[in-house]
Amino acid sequence: MAVDESFVVGGVSRTLVLESGPFIRVAVRNADLSVFGQTLTGNFEFTQTGTAGSEIVEINATDVELNLGDGLVVVSVAQADFVIRPEGIAGALDSASISIGVTGVSVSLTASALINTTGVAQTVGGTAIAGDLLVRVDATGDLDVLGQTLNGSFSFEQVSSPDGPVVRVGIAGVTLGLGDGTTDFAVIGPASGGFLIAQTGIAGELTGDVDLSGVPGLSIGTFSATLQINTTAAAVIDTISVDPPGAAPATLIELDLPAGPFLRVEVLGLSIDFGGPTLVADFAFEQQGDLVIIGVTNGSITVGDQSVTDAEGGFVITSGGLAGIISG
Repeated sequence: MAVDESFVVGGVSRTLVLESGPFIRVAVRNADLSVFGQTLTGNFEFTQTGTAGSEIVEINATDVELNLGDGLVVVSVAQADFVIRPEGIAGALDSASISIGVTGVSVSLTASALINTTGVAQTVGGTAIAGDLLVRVDATGDLDVLGQTLNGSFSFEQVSSPDGPVVRVGIAGVTLGLGDGTTDFAVIGPASGGFLIAQTGIAGELTGDVDLSGVPGLSIGTFSATLQINTTAAAVIDTISVDPPGAAPATLIELDLPAGPFLRVEVLGLSIDFGGPTLVADFAFEQQGDLVIIGVTNGSITVGDQSVTDAEGGFVITSGGLAGIISG
């Protein structure tokens, strides 16, 4: 039965209001709760219900933070609900915010975090949670790195590495424009792939199409491209498995990135007709201030019946057009 009673303890009047039982409730503040290597921090109110053998512990949490990778990614939310069953714990953090603890990287993301270690589907606080996940954070919005903004959908997951915990990021539907601040000369997307976030920075690769129709004075269409990022000072050679939002799971990405920092878009085997001379080469587009710089390697130039092979060089794109030098 419900309880609504007033009484005096130590000369102080107290009121006790409780809903019908049976239950046991414990409240703690500024506590840490460890879930499969991830840390939940906040204020937790534990309520045990049910009968012997089928007890359920419901957790109402406030001012909650989910910490991934020892602070590499922190998910914050004002309120969240969890349930503890004999098989494990399940819960959801909805309408959350994210911060990333890596220099030179900032985000403006709306996120949700799902936790389920029970092995079966659960519904907590009206949120359905699949039974085949442990801890997953999904978000949409902007990720800013090296002065560029990637807009799309992101999923974050903590994994182990020889150097300690890192955060694996699956990415889908990302778009990025390279230009002079007014006009985008190259637009990549929608692209998908993944990053690794470590204490030293982020590194990863996305694939998609790049639209080069914005390059002044040239008629260039849309081609397959690779977006590569490395903000660390070391080369990155690794294979990562990511699960981009809305894409098939377990996408393998072979990373072979030189030391950074850099953000570039690569197009291999691109042919450009300069109104006579034709250049076929591998192109790497990078943003440097208000300029877009193009590195050229593995090129061949054909002028009439003459050709130059093993050509390399570079161009700069401005609103006035394209300028550069190629030699071979």
